[in-house]
Amino acid sequence: MINPLVQVFQKHQPRKICILGFGREGKSTLKFLNQFSPLDICIADKNPISNEACGSSKHSITVQIGENYLENLDVFDWVIKSPGVLLPDALEQLLGNHLTSQTSLFLEAYHQQIIGITGTKGKSTTSRLIHHLLQNNGKKVVLAGNIGIPPFSINDQIESDSWIVYELSAHQLKNINQAPHVAVLLNIFPEHLDYFGDIHHYAEAKLNIGKWQNQDDILIVNTENNYIKEHINKIAFKGNVVEMSPHGSSQINIQDHTLLLYGKPCFEALNWTLKGSHNLLNAIFAMEAVQSCGVKYQQSIESLPSFHPLEHRLEYVGCFQGKHFYNDSIATVPEATLAAIEAIGKIDTLILGGKDRGIDYSALIEKILKGEIPHILFTGFAGDRMLKMMQEKEIILPFESYYSNNWEELLQKAVTVTPENGTCLLSPAAASYGQFRDFEERGTFYKERIKRLLSKSLV
Repeated sequence: MINPLVQVFQKHQPRKICILGFGREGKSTLKFLNQFSPLDICIADKNPISNEACGSSKHSITVQIGENYLENLDVFDWVIKSPGVLLPDALEQLLGNHLTSQTSLFLEAYHQQIIGITGTKGKSTTSRLIHHLLQNNGKKVVLAGNIGIPPFSINDQIESDSWIVYELSAHQLKNINQAPHVAVLLNIFPEHLDYFGDIHHYAEAKLNIGKWQNQDDILIVNTENNYIKEHINKIAFKGNVVEMSPHGSSQINIQDHTLLLYGKPCFEALNWTLKGSHNLLNAIFAMEAVQSCGVKYQQSIESLPSFHPLEHRLEYVGCFQGKHFYNDSIATVPEATLAAIEAIGKIDTLILGGKDRGIDYSALIEKILKGEIPHILFTGFAGDRMLKMMQEKEIILPFESYYSNNWEELLQKAVTVTPENGTCLLSPAAASYGQFRDFEERGTFYKERIKRLLSKSLV
């Protein structure tokens, strides 16, 4: 039997292909294309490309780099764009159906086997939860997408009865015309506005996960999220909609940090390693998704305690000199930081700030001005804006504040002001760019420096 992704390629028969963006995904595209008879391939990227990166290939390969890397794209049968490449609207319109992506081609090939997950926050944890619940209950399952695994790179791992758990960013969803068989839309908050221009275009991209479904597909969506509620009525969904709220679904919901199945307690949050009611909600989304794959609620509940949380997501770093440290570097929007504060409970030191993308911080500021956290450390342009907004509201702040763009100094201060038996939380509510490569690098730096500063009295 011919592989479904190969069938898609053979159906369209492109001869001239541009690989637009040559990061991890672009490289996996070239590797996939190497199985076909010789093609004319152009690799276009703003950054330099080495001969070693292209590797040995039977194809005729040209390279287009630098400021003019977007020129003459209309001569190709396919322009396979990586998610991070931003195209002007006029160029997108010019390319039309010639513009595609790994996501679009992969959805065309494997639509019926894909569980797609998106949302501003929680999509990685929920994707991992779905993968865990399926695997733990004997299902064949592979993981791909925004979690760091290009879909083309797992093509040879997929069998006809495999489920594909596909984490999808708004960038990947922007230009699709096919959707996953099971689609999970967790939430929408203002994010990536530097890429999408405004919240409306960002929300439209997210909602594509359900817009392009068929009648036999399933959409699991938090219909009480404000930004979803604002945009969802603009789309006539064809699939079967499972409505979720912040408390769960009609079958399984959250009450006092306990999961209730058909109204009866079935699982206490103390029984697993993930903190916070938002993670219980992620678990319910995951259980609803795998229910459609033949895994019953009770089977999922029994599998939850064996799930281990992801790095940089409310990650417990450890107890050093009697002080507790948490790494929530993934929190790049205020809603995530608010959820982290609720999950941890008593916090003595909170580290905020990073790149300022013009996000609305009013709800987070209102929470912090209640004075429940005695020490707030600020960094970056976002931290500077948050601190100034608070100072405009209160002449005397109900906490000790400290600002620095030097992370060595910032963490030394965090160590000093956090009392014995106290808790320090890194949950920045801002992106890391400008100070770090990404949230992973920021979280790793935090963990390593905290351990180094306090290693003499590791408890």
